[in-house]
Amino acid sequence: MNAAGSSKRIVLHEDDVGMCHGANSAFLELSGLGVCSSGAVMVPCPWFLEMAESAAANPGLDLGVHLTLNSEKQHYKWRPLTAPSRAAGLTDEFGFLWPDVATTRRKAVPQAVEAELRAQIDTAYRAGIDVTHLDAHMGAALSPEFCNIYIKLGLEYQLPVLLTKTLSAYSPNDNLVGVTEEAFQRGVALARAGGFAIFDAAIQTT
Repeated sequence: MNAAGSSKRIVLHEDDVGMCHGANSAFLELSGLGVCSSGAVMVPCPWFLEMAESAAANPGLDLGVHLTLNSEKQHYKWRPLTAPSRAAGLTDEFGFLWPDVATTRRKAVPQAVEAELRAQIDTAYRAGIDVTHLDAHMGAALSPEFCNIYIKLGLEYQLPVLLTKTLSAYSPNDNLVGVTEEAFQRGVALARAGGFAIFDAAIQTT
């Protein structure tokens, strides 16, 4: 209980669903056991369709979209859905999403980011997923350059977004090197103004 007497709520969440078969199997098993509260799927990834089929067959699954702007593995890669030109700044010389958030922040054109994230949400719906929320792979969509887009899409699609009260409370923040608390708080203020609930903390485990 907190000081005001209201109970705290914990969401046990699995992200990176759709990245590989193992992630899908783990999410389905843990959800079935009642251990996992929810998950989020990476739409551009190779095993997305397997997860989409499972979600369409089991509408009780709590599955959001893990908005994806990076492909961080060395030899296992994925591309954006929108097939952008190199001028859009979303991809490397081979057409794959950048491996790190810093490069995406530096190079990606916000309009191209919005088009890609919108395509990921729309594709999830078309594949039969009853999308429950949005969150950000590697925290990329939370960066100051793109957080307004993230919140805009949450409002437009009427989907909750994952955002914490402070940057330090978001434990995957190692990908957001160089982002200041002041810059992060601009996104938090925008989310609050939009009526979103803000999480106390997001704690990453392995």
